[in-house]
Amino acid sequence: MLQRGAEVTGIMIRAYSYSWFLPKAYSWLTRLLSQDKVKEIESARDLKSYINSLRGTRLSSHIPFTSDPRIIDLSIRSFYKKEINILLSLVPESDAYYIKVSLLPIFVKELFHIYRAYLNRCYQLLEYYKNAFLTISPSAVEELCSRKATLKASSTKELMTLAQLIEDPVYRNFLLGKADLIEENIDLATAEVFYYFMALNTVVEKMPDSPFSPSPREIVCPYIDLNLLRTASSYVLARGGFPEFFEKLGRTGCYGLELLGLTPDEKTLVNLYVKVLDYYGFVVEGQKSIFELDHEAGLKMSEKVMKASRKAFASYPFSPSVPLALLHLLLGEKDFLLSQLSRIILA
Repeated sequence: MLQRGAEVTGIMIRAYSYSWFLPKAYSWLTRLLSQDKVKEIESARDLKSYINSLRGTRLSSHIPFTSDPRIIDLSIRSFYKKEINILLSLVPESDAYYIKVSLLPIFVKELFHIYRAYLNRCYQLLEYYKNAFLTISPSAVEELCSRKATLKASSTKELMTLAQLIEDPVYRNFLLGKADLIEENIDLATAEVFYYFMALNTVVEKMPDSPFSPSPREIVCPYIDLNLLRTASSYVLARGGFPEFFEKLGRTGCYGLELLGLTPDEKTLVNLYVKVLDYYGFVVEGQKSIFELDHEAGLKMSEKVMKASRKAFASYPFSPSVPLALLHLLLGEKDFLLSQLSRIILA
C-alpha cells in the first residue's frame, strides 16, 4: 500500500508540474507546419517563391524578403533557437535536462564548427552566426574571438580552451568529462566523429524509462541511428576504417553498431543500411546503391521520429516524451526548411 501511495503521489506531482507546460505545448503543436504547407515549400523553385511559401506560418514575420540566402539561413536558425529556448523555459525543470542531453549531438557539431572557424581565423563568420548556435552562447563565441588563434595546427588540448567557455553545465561537463577518452593530437575530423558518437551514446544512456507509449527512446532512437549510420559510413569511405581507440565507445547507438568492423566496401555498407532499416521495421525492396539507401533511410527514419513525436501528444501527457516530442518536431522543421533552402541554392 505504501508503495502504491508513493506512486500515486509521484504521478500527482508530475501532473502538477506539467499543468503550466501542457496547454502551451498542445497550442504549439497546432501551429507547426501543415502537410499542405510542406508541399508548398517543396514546390518552391527560387528564393522568392520559397519566402512566399512561408506566408501564413509562424515564421512569416521572422524571415526577411531578401535575395541573400545566407540571411535567410541565419534567420531560420535564429528562429528555431528562440523556439527551443522557449521550450526549455516552459518544460518542468527535471525534464529540461533531457532536452539538453538530446541536443548533445548538435552541440558537438556546433562546437567543432566554431573551433574550425576560430583556427582558420574566420572571425567575421563567427560574429555573423554567433546568435544562431542552439547550444553555445554568443558570449562564448565573443570571448573565443577576442583571444585570436595563434596556432595553425589543432589539438585536443586546445579544444579544451573552448570547453572552459561553455556556460551550460550539461554541455561543458559532457565535453570535459570525456576528455580522457580521446587521444591527444589526433586530427580534427577524427576528434569530431569520436565526440559525436559519444554524444549519440549519451543521449541513449540518459533517456528515462517510461511505462507509457511512446517511450523517450522510441522518439530519439531513429534520429540517433540515422545520424550514426550516415556519419560512420562517411568516415569509413573517407578514411578506410576507424582507429583502434574507437573501441572505447563500445556498441554505438540504439542499434548497437560495432564501429571497428566497418570497412569501405560498398557491399558492407549497403548491408549495414539494410540491417538498420530492418531493425526499425522497414523492408528494402530490390538492389539499391548506398546513395539510394541513404536517401530512403533519411525519409523513413525521419518520418518515424515524426510519427512517434505526434503519438506522444495523443498518449499519456505527463511524460518527458511530450517535451522531447516537441523538440524533435521543431528540429525536424528546422532541418526541412534548411534542406529546401539548400536545394534552391544549389539548383
